[in-house]
Amino acid sequence: MKNVFPIKKLLLGITIFFFCVNVAEVRAEESDLIIDRKEWHADDYIVTGEEKYSFPSKLMLIVLDVKDTDSDIQDNMKELYYYFATRSGFGDFPFHYLVTEDGDVYSGNQYGDESKISIGDTSETILIAYIQNKNNGLSITGIEPLKDIILEKINKYAIDPGSIEVKQLTYKFGERVKLEDVDLVDASLGWQEGLESIKQFLASSYSPAEVSFSVELTEVTLPQEPQDPTSTAEIKLEVKNIGNFNIYSSLGSNIFVTRTDDERSSFYIEDEWASFSRVPLLSEGDRLAIDETKVFAFNVYVPLFPPEKVEGFVLVDSRENIIGGTEFEVSIQINKIEETIIEITDTPVGYLNVRSRPGLGDIVTKVSPGERYIAQEYESGYYKISANGQEGWVVNTYVKVIQ
Repeated sequence: MKNVFPIKKLLLGITIFFFCVNVAEVRAEESDLIIDRKEWHADDYIVTGEEKYSFPSKLMLIVLDVKDTDSDIQDNMKELYYYFATRSGFGDFPFHYLVTEDGDVYSGNQYGDESKISIGDTSETILIAYIQNKNNGLSITGIEPLKDIILEKINKYAIDPGSIEVKQLTYKFGERVKLEDVDLVDASLGWQEGLESIKQFLASSYSPAEVSFSVELTEVTLPQEPQDPTSTAEIKLEVKNIGNFNIYSSLGSNIFVTRTDDERSSFYIEDEWASFSRVPLLSEGDRLAIDETKVFAFNVYVPLFPPEKVEGFVLVDSRENIIGGTEFEVSIQINKIEETIIEITDTPVGYLNVRSRPGLGDIVTKVSPGERYIAQEYESGYYKISANGQEGWVVNTYVKVIQ
């Protein structure tokens, strides 16, 4: 193995094109021109980076200036790999692809386009490094492969070419030649002008693929025994990815369990559901790969609706598209309790204040029509309840006793 310490002489300037956009995720065939890790003899035994994934929401081009070295550009690329994998704390190449000024395109990080690589706020970003020798800028042989790989990725992920920004990466070396204090600043005017010509090419050749997600709901598992009200119950869904795209827990690609009529669900759990009617299917770090079948679980609140509560649900994708054939019902058998149950009725303003004491006490929270609560006490025309983590009193004008 080559000595990695001379890498400090190589990394004298790093310029970044920052593509900051929302993404539509598309799976496409990768270019045959890319030299994969086996071909450039990447030593996978030194990789210590974690295997984490998400759909990219950005694309960033990092231009690496290589100076003061007699090595050829491919040797520099390998030396960079050993440095980043062993000395930088990244544990692997912090790039998905590398393009040399000789026109070669190399695969970078071991886990591909959708692996999370963090250089600052780049966890959902495709990173493409351009290696230039002695600050030569974009070479005649390097510019075309560079534009081709960028075009391939923005078409694959439907990235708007007009949203590109130019940034520069600043850094310093710490102890043991460790890369520290990484920051993004505005790039030079020269690179901004160069970016404009790239944008023109990308705009004229931009042809993003259509994006859609497709899953099959193969099994629904509900609690078989009656549940105690105000407890939680677990629902399990067996789902198969029958589409053309991997699905992740990010907002841009997740699947959601949504009440069919999109009304507030009686099963809603604060801090676990995305909204009053919707809960994400995939949790942080989950992935449902193409053709893969997995069982996902989510919790529901057991409401005060003895002896049974039934609501209809359906799966929708992150673009609000209903996924056909995924309708199902959540039916929970609920034990009867001895306490008094009250239900909030319609109010002129659409909610009811919960006050710190009967009468004109301070407002501690609000409740909505249709919600049910256990009445802990009754005093002077007010019921004491516990709602949203707060205890307080609601006026009986907008309350009806259910039990």
